[in-house]
Amino acid sequence: MLSLCLPGVIAVSCGPGPASITQAREPASRLSQVQSQLGMGTIIGRVTRGPLSPVERMPGPPGAEPVSGFRVVIISGLDGRQVASAVTDDQGQYRINLPPGSYRISSGALPRGGFTRDLPTTVTVTDGQEKRLDIRIDTGIR
Repeated sequence: MLSLCLPGVIAVSCGPGPASITQAREPASRLSQVQSQLGMGTIIGRVTRGPLSPVERMPGPPGAEPVSGFRVVIISGLDGRQVASAVTDDQGQYRINLPPGSYRISSGALPRGGFTRDLPTTVTVTDGQEKRLDIRIDTGIR
């Protein structure tokens, strides 16, 4: 009798007797999370805007606030088409899972009166790794 050894969702006996199939004991949400990460990397980051006033406290970095609803756009490096996008949450955070490769990152519309030197940029995504890309939108207030 032929027996197979498969890791993951289905466990198959590898003994000399008949194969027995059992369900994995991980919760379904954990399994789908693991399956969605196979062969993927992640771009994470936070979008902020500032300075918020012409007079900033010293010492320390200029004041900034999170930007919610900001669209981060992922462009394929090979053919220039949009392959993914994400919108920041209330804390200005975003997360995008992508297959390994090089991507051009740009944005949707910038907030009125704002500009950024952070975009466009190129990011290389690696299998199983997180790449951080924080974006700061300069308000121009001085």
